[in-house]
Amino acid sequence: MLPRLALLLFLFGGAFLFAGDAAAFRAHGIFSDHMVLQRGKEIVVAGFGGPVGATVTAELAGHRSGGQITATGWRVVLPPLPAGGPHRLVIEGPSRIVFEDVLVGDVWLASGQSNMHLRLRSVPDYTAAPEKFTNPQVRFIRLAGRPTLEPSADLERAKEFAHGWAEGSPGQAREISAVGWVFADHLQREFGVPVGLIHAAHGATRNEAWMPEHAVRAVSGDEKILAKPTDAKNPWIFYNGLIAPLTAFPLKGFIWYQGEANGHGPVRYEAALRGLIRSWREAWRDDALPFY
Repeated sequence: MLPRLALLLFLFGGAFLFAGDAAAFRAHGIFSDHMVLQRGKEIVVAGFGGPVGATVTAELAGHRSGGQITATGWRVVLPPLPAGGPHRLVIEGPSRIVFEDVLVGDVWLASGQSNMHLRLRSVPDYTAAPEKFTNPQVRFIRLAGRPTLEPSADLERAKEFAHGWAEGSPGQAREISAVGWVFADHLQREFGVPVGLIHAAHGATRNEAWMPEHAVRAVSGDEKILAKPTDAKNPWIFYNGLIAPLTAFPLKGFIWYQGEANGHGPVRYEAALRGLIRSWREAWRDDALPFY
């Protein structure tokens, strides 16, 4: 009786363990229905969880590739695609993950302080005629303003975007960067390809808060700036929480609107901004990425 009971416990225990691994298997927070992937560059599909050594495959637009789960996560690389869609992205591992209505186009990161964070719902043109702010070929996601002391592997979505990416409808557009929306909508109508906008901004933040630690130390000799981060005005904490989790995924470029929080040091700001631009291009391993 005891050997049989031990065998049953082992089998059921193994089943529960596998179920736990499967439940933990998930995609990176940048992935959801309605998202936009960057055209013309390798497509990186990544995530976390599952038993180490297990195989993960991803399939998109007739292309399929695989990878393995490691202790820090998993990553699958698919070949570049032209602009288009909608596509279905299917990820197979300990469990099956499916994302619908995925477009391929140009993806821009919109960052900075309150100038970029100001949402469309605060703009008189939107208040007067919200129905004009409709473009289903523009998709967007807003990240939560989560500063962290160490670089994060995953991101946190803003509560209005807990479900992930949204289509360009008036009800959803109202919660995205006003500057970002105008930029993305203009580009989409001019070039005729889907445009994705990642809103990663936070009010009252200094330039240094959006740079990796090594970049801040390279351009700043201000010991107050280099003090241990404690609030939104201190260095590298917003880079760690909002920018670092995105660096694995190809982009078209960056738009930036910030400066007032650095108003006390305009001479130093030139070096700081150059340092930020250089550090972001290094993080994405592309010295030619546009920065506007």
